[in-house]
Amino acid sequence: AIGGINGSDILNTVEEYDPQTDIWTTKSSMPTARYQLGVAASSNGKLYAIGGVYGENLSTVEEYDPQTDTWTTRASMLSTRINFGVTETDNGKLYAIGGNDSSYWNTVEEYDPQMDSWTLRANMPTGREQLGVSTTNSGWICAIGGFDGNFNLETVEGYDPHTNTWVTLTNMPTSRIGLGTATANNGKIYAIGGSDGNSVEEFSPPPNLLFFHALNIRVLDGNLSLHANSEVNNSTSATGITINGAGKVEQVLITDGGITIG
Repeated sequence: AIGGINGSDILNTVEEYDPQTDIWTTKSSMPTARYQLGVAASSNGKLYAIGGVYGENLSTVEEYDPQTDTWTTRASMLSTRINFGVTETDNGKLYAIGGNDSSYWNTVEEYDPQMDSWTLRANMPTGREQLGVSTTNSGWICAIGGFDGNFNLETVEGYDPHTNTWVTLTNMPTSRIGLGTATANNGKIYAIGGSDGNSVEEFSPPPNLLFFHALNIRVLDGNLSLHANSEVNNSTSATGITINGAGKVEQVLITDGGITIG
């Protein structure tokens, strides 16, 4: 548990929980007190405390090493933000997603711990804050719920860091903000609590979000095969189209060839 607010006190304290002994222990304090920050664990064994607010919105990034119980200041985000989601994927990079900094953001920033650098990535389709963000066992990111400035959302969108691509997924049954999300060993994602109560909802994500974007393809005689959740737009083909899995096809004119999406 890192930072936060307790009444009027903005915290920099850190507490470590041991599930085996059910005991909490106080650890070295974070250099910058703040709340509404994002925290993520990295496969390098470190924790990263990112953004948040203390008097003003912050872009601050601080790295905690549990082995040495020490903090190190790292490169700041490209922008200040609060109430965002942050998670690591299988490429070893961290992603700060959405949040608020005078508006409801759809921006995404990628952090490379090895290079200590931030890079802008493709925007999330829906700008929002107080969302839940979790990485699936397949290595892509699921952004769940949140608030867009007008409504509490049930929106679910998936991001593939390997293709830098977003897709809209099945909505949650319940709109909610300020929720907690986590991916379990069974591969399912759990949305827990939030502004709309103490309910728990389970999501079974698709196995991958690999996209092949093919635009204005013309096949006069023969077959075109696109694999792994392919997406085809404005394509001219022949005698038939077969879609297997999660393929998406829009505005396809069938003439004298074939498109197979598998």
